[in-house]
Formats: sequence, C-alpha cells, structure tokens
Amino acid sequence: MRRTSLLSILAVLLVLGFRGAPTSATTGAAQEASPKASREATFPITPASAECVVEPLPAESLVVLLGTPVAGGAPAAEPASIEVFEVPVGQPADEEAAAGITASVREFHACFNANDSLRAFALVSDAFLQGYVEKNSLTGEHITMLLTPASEPVPVEVQTTILAVTDVTTLADGRTGAFVVTASDWRGLDTSYMLFVQQGERWLLDEVIAFLAA
Repeated sequence: MRRTSLLSILAVLLVLGFRGAPTSATTGAAQEASPKASREATFPITPASAECVVEPLPAESLVVLLGTPVAGGAPAAEPASIEVFEVPVGQPADEEAAAGITASVREFHACFNANDSLRAFALVSDAFLQGYVEKNSLTGEHITMLLTPASEPVPVEVQTTILAVTDVTTLADGRTGAFVVTASDWRGLDTSYMLFVQQGERWLLDEVIAFLAA
C-alpha cells in the first residue's frame, strides 16, 4: 500500500490532464471479513457535478496552506515506495456517522467530476494539505492551475463512479475510516482507505491510503 494525498489525486486530474499515474503491485494486511456497505446509499453512484455544493475554499486560504512555490520547477518524483499497512481496528460507526461519511465521499467525487478543485479542497482538512506540502514541492504554475476555475466538468467517459463505501469505523484517535471502492475509465478499479475528521456537520478527508493494483 502506498500513502497518497488529495493533492496528488488532484494533480493527476487537474494538472496532468486526467492521466492516471502507473500503478504497482502491493502487499499488506487486509480485513478478511466481507465488508458491509453503508445502508444510506445504493451503489453504484456516479455523482453529478450539481452535487458539488460546498462553498469553495477561498483561493487566498489555499495559497497560505500550500506555501511558497519552489523556483525552477519541482524536483523529479522519486519512485513510489511500497509499505505494509495494517487496517486500524476500531468500533463500527453509528448510522449517522456512516451516512455522513458516505455523503462526504459522494460530494468529494462530485467535485472531482465537476472539475472544481477549490470546492474539492474545501472538503479536506488543513492538516491534510499541510502534510502533503511538507513532503512535496509545487511550482507556481501548478498552484495557478489549481486556482483557475474549471470551464467545464470532467468528460463523462472519465468521470468517477463510487462502487462502495464500506466498513465505516470509529477509531481510537477520534477519526473515522472507511474503505472506498471507485471505478473510472482513466484509473480503472481503485480501492482506498479514507480517514475523516468531523468539523461541524461535515466530515473532512484527513488521509488517503491507496491500494494500487498492477
């Protein structure tokens, strides 16, 4: 399993022109029990652009969170490292939390399908963005592209469909985790373990652990 972040995904979607990064085989611990999907939604779901209704993150706030861009371009990316990940053990989330997580996943991907980065950024925690910046470098061009309003939604043929939101679990650190299975023309079948923190009535994405297949 390889730890990734929302910005990595957005960079693929918005900066690299919807081209998926090469995938690699992974190993690691996984739950053997059959996952239980949230009863609050019927899958599969391809979230419509109109479902992305969160207020966009102000551009100036994003600039502050991303920091000063590097000069001369970002350094060449290092090969992705493979690491074993053990799924955190917690307690099954109650129905209200499970429904909230499912709603957040749905709107998050609706914003992807809408090609609206600032609204997508409004659905993640500040710590998530800052954690990415600590490990990566962005050029001014990258930041400008992320701040530029999209002229149209992602083409229908490469929009993301949610196949399942499963095993929603409340963890000891106060976060809530869930397996999210998606499919898209550009990325294929994809499984991620997403961790969320609650802020008011919303659940914000705090970390993504992607399971990449060969």
